[in-house]
Amino acid sequence: MIGGVWRTPEELVSIGFDRASVVMINEGHNGLARCIRTRKVGRRVLPIAHEAGCRIMAMEALPNRGEGPSRHTKRPEGSGYLAQPEMVELIDAALGMGWTLVGYEADLGLAPSDLGADTMTLAFSNWREEVQAHNLATAIGDLHNGGSVLVWVGNGHHSKQLIGAWSPMGYLLQQAHRIESFCIDQLPTVSLSPESPPLVSLTRELAERLDAMGGTAGFTRDDRPRGFGVSREYDSWLLSTEQRRRH
Repeated sequence: MIGGVWRTPEELVSIGFDRASVVMINEGHNGLARCIRTRKVGRRVLPIAHEAGCRIMAMEALPNRGEGPSRHTKRPEGSGYLAQPEMVELIDAALGMGWTLVGYEADLGLAPSDLGADTMTLAFSNWREEVQAHNLATAIGDLHNGGSVLVWVGNGHHSKQLIGAWSPMGYLLQQAHRIESFCIDQLPTVSLSPESPPLVSLTRELAERLDAMGGTAGFTRDDRPRGFGVSREYDSWLLSTEQRRRH
């Protein structure tokens, strides 16, 4: 990958908040296996978001019961993702800066009965994405002063494009709720399972470029390097030499 304008995670988040009041960035996980680096990047960019006026972090991983979003001023006790140390560090850092956490996940117990109990079907997934988008839009709408929001999502839920018949939350937030966001994808060099190779191969040239910038760097769609395909799913991408999933 040659050329382009490469930037640090902090620079991309700063650009994001210059362009939109909502910045969405993802972590990589597959079950309880996860790419720890993605969460550490989240911790790195919190001060930049704070400088941009952000005091809200909406998180897919937070427990959410009933209809609508939930607010948290303390880290919820939990297992799974919430108990993993780098997630604890991310949440505690945000709370330590005086932020409020927002849970926007769908309460799966409220799924329509005709969807059945199989949470892996496309119909169930699209219902979940629709509820996530609604809850997030509600939370954003509650910020009557137009405050900034950092949204922490899993994998590709913040995609701004349809993916086949799947309607991701990020697409619905823009199309159904008319909320513009700046979306950062951290997963081009991440392998979430042996059956899913990274989108971008870590060549020697790419590794050297990334190492020169601390191991993780990226670019916006407008300034992407040659060889990186055009995509409207996200506004920017972060690549890293720490690409593999970790437990």
